[in-house]
Amino acid sequence: WVVRQPVQSELFRLSKPNHSTIYHYTSLDGLKGIIESQDFWLTESDFLNDATEIEHGIDLARQVFRSFSQENKSPIADILEGLTIEDRNSRPRINIACFSSARDNLSQWRAYSGGAIGVSLGFAQKDFLPQLGYPSECQLVPVLYSEDHKRALWDMFARFFSEAYTKDSTRKISVTQQDQSIREFYPVSGYESSLNGMLYQLAASCKHSAFEDEREIRLFYTEHSEIVEKFGKNPAKTRFRQT
Repeated sequence: WVVRQPVQSELFRLSKPNHSTIYHYTSLDGLKGIIESQDFWLTESDFLNDATEIEHGIDLARQVFRSFSQENKSPIADILEGLTIEDRNSRPRINIACFSSARDNLSQWRAYSGGAIGVSLGFAQKDFLPQLGYPSECQLVPVLYSEDHKRALWDMFARFFSEAYTKDSTRKISVTQQDQSIREFYPVSGYESSLNGMLYQLAASCKHSAFEDEREIRLFYTEHSEIVEKFGKNPAKTRFRQT
């Protein structure tokens, strides 16, 4: 949490999300479905209009991590590298719903109106997640388009986690067990899962500069199969539509 908070704050600072309303573009059929079902559907990342979107962020992260590790001899260089070459089938399930800060955007009408009459649904950003019940698995994240901003964010990610790991690797913790024995450990065992959890959120926040006109904000949901199984939960339901 100590690392996550400043990295997320930097993401919002770089994107300058000063909009009070976010807009979801859809067709009349999409509007009808939202009203009747009271649902927002999120799209699995492999089926987005640009199927390389998550790959773009991860490829950029790999470049920055390698450069950072070579220059700074990062103590978690192998973990950072491993995150970016993880097999696609081993990744968490990444799902996205797209919004824009633009109320009336031609490229959005073309992409989402279904070639007919389209709708732009406006939501007060400050009320959006509370009205969804603050789903813990979901976050509303801005999208970065500038190459300099994206690289700065990944560099901060690597730098902060490396510094935290260095400190934690020398900070011995003692915990009294039920049998009154003492277990001693260094708090570095959870770093890989922490890095993994945040990596995909940031990857979903990185988009090619050619799409800057979209001014996108994303409702981002990630589902880790091992966590779902551990807590006896069911994975999110998969549904299909013609597209």
